Amino acid sequence: MAKKNFWPVILTTVLVFGLWFTACDTGGGEKYDPVVYTSKDASGNTYKLSITKNTGKVAFTPANGDNYTLTITYANGTTKTSTGTVASYSGTELVFAGATSFTVTITSSGTMTKIEGTITLDDNTTVAAPGAVTPQQSNPAANPFAGTSWEWKGTEDGETYRMTLSFGTDNTVTALQGMIPPSPNDFTVKGTYTVSGNTATITVDGQISTATISGNVLIFIGVTGGEPLTFTRVN
Repeated sequence: MAKKNFWPVILTTVLVFGLWFTACDTGGGEKYDPVVYTSKDASGNTYKLSITKNTGKVAFTPANGDNYTLTITYANGTTKTSTGTVASYSGTELVFAGATSFTVTITSSGTMTKIEGTITLDDNTTVAAPGAVTPQQSNPAANPFAGTSWEWKGTEDGETYRMTLSFGTDNTVTALQGMIPPSPNDFTVKGTYTVSGNTATITVDGQISTATISGNVLIFIGVTGGEPLTFTRVN
């Protein structure tokens, strides 16, 4: 049986990736925007939690050691911040430990619904967490892509190639092209997406492609159509 050359499949069948990478490659290295959650408490105070990975990782699952910034904007306009690192993540709960610790509940749709414990602020004061909070993202349940990551892998001549799509809760998308294990030539590009049902329309540098969720897989069709690629969910 003839071996399938996966790399040309990436570059030709899914032309949009080749266009993205040609236009946006800056010489290698993975770059990531923070994941941001914004919610309000019953008093009208706003809590904006931003988490940045401390190492490159396409599937953005918070982990021990990731950096966070919690910005509290009170109803009277006063702003306070708390910065530090993630102590643990259970899949639904983020724990931040410092002089005190607090816990944040994140739903599967990528929204922050609860903040509990005592928050140590950067000015060395503490405040009690508000408890239940209301997410400020618009209708997040209608977006099945928000906060998910998907990966395709192909092997040729003993080398494994990968492509990963990570969808943000703010309708941004990050695409990675690389190898397993990671190579210095791996790199990412960024774009935006809109959702209609289980299908996302992805736009990067004016190039449009589609991705459809079907159960635990994602079917990706590049700008030129052609043979779809099947991605599996990794987050």
